[in-house]
Amino acid sequence: MQKKLSTSNAWFWQNETDSLELHEQIQKAATLKVPILIVGETGSGKDFIAKQLHEARRIHLGLTKVEAPFVPVNVNTIPENLAESCLFGHERGAFTSARERQSGKFERAQRGSLLLDEIQSLSLSVQAKLLRVLQDQLFERLGGKNSVETKCQVICASNQPLELLVEQKKFRLDLYYRLNAFPIYLKPLREKKSYLEEIILRLQDQVESKYSLPKKSIHPETMNYFSEYDWPGNYRELEFALLSAHLKSQTNELTGQDISPQIKGEFQQFIDSGYWSKNASY
Repeated sequence: MQKKLSTSNAWFWQNETDSLELHEQIQKAATLKVPILIVGETGSGKDFIAKQLHEARRIHLGLTKVEAPFVPVNVNTIPENLAESCLFGHERGAFTSARERQSGKFERAQRGSLLLDEIQSLSLSVQAKLLRVLQDQLFERLGGKNSVETKCQVICASNQPLELLVEQKKFRLDLYYRLNAFPIYLKPLREKKSYLEEIILRLQDQVESKYSLPKKSIHPETMNYFSEYDWPGNYRELEFALLSAHLKSQTNELTGQDISPQIKGEFQQFIDSGYWSKNASY
């Protein structure tokens, strides 16, 4: 019997056995007082899962969106010398340009969720400070002397297996142990071939709604191209491939002419044809 789900993005879960199991993992994780690790390839939906986890936890605790905000941070975009200040905040005078106290991401998350995306990019020194926060729920602002308590749930996401980074001495083993209490692994689209067509149709509905586009069908030949392609960029790549095809289409369906040579397996022929040199603008 099909399980009825109450999430706002129920299309993501329906008719996918592994996604139903993933939904159950999220509901379980929402009740735990441990950091959650989400591992998946680029574009596999880690941020989506993190938001679902946050919302499930907020509802479980009976908190409002103001009381429990979702605070995402892409660690890879933070300069290493600013990472500690960004995450933990700083006191006035902590460094030359610190003219006033500044709260960090942990304080802003309050009782909500802090997503540390691309956690593997965090420097070893900041990893050590993060470990202390996860162990004691306490941190100090940069330049501060008093400890500040945090009640947020930390969600970490990585597009690389942390085990390999531990072996390469790029990630702390003790932090890995701390994060690995309840890992959630996301399958890439290439491992969902048996129901990829349904995923494509459901994502197409979302794309049409998101971008206010008219409804269009997908030609069987086009669907075959989509189904055979490996989608290295996963959901993100698929979403924009559907959007691109939709914008190029001049009819009421998406045809082979509307999708890229790479998806059709014709990229090398496209390059060899000399199209680039003939149509390049210098």
